[in-house]
Amino acid sequence: MKYFWRALLLLVPVLIVLGAVFHSQTFPVIEALAGGGACFFHTVTGLYCPGCGSTRATLALLHGRLLLSFHENPMILTCAVLAVLGYIELWSISFGKKITLLPEKWQFWAGLIGVQLMWSVVRNFVPALMPLT
Repeated sequence: MKYFWRALLLLVPVLIVLGAVFHSQTFPVIEALAGGGACFFHTVTGLYCPGCGSTRATLALLHGRLLLSFHENPMILTCAVLAVLGYIELWSISFGKKITLLPEKWQFWAGLIGVQLMWSVVRNFVPALMPLT
């Protein structure tokens, strides 16, 4: 089983290179769609859904604009940080050391989801929190 994790770690750089190739081919298409696409939920109700601004947040994160990414949709930056912490944990386990960086209690995860849902509601009433369109 320990060799599985090491093989997975060796596979990650290959996936990063493939992702970079895919990114260079599709990035202009994604940027064009992000500027002109409208959320169905927002079109029908006039309210922002929890996912509104995710594409723009991802593009801002890829460009290194962390504050803009966080403003558009904080869920994207939060998930990116959690993914990096999870990868560090996986890396440590594969080499025989257990480093715990992510909280294991369900209360943390429930609280994180609760904060995201509350933010999704509040952003519809506070103009400064609305995504830039």
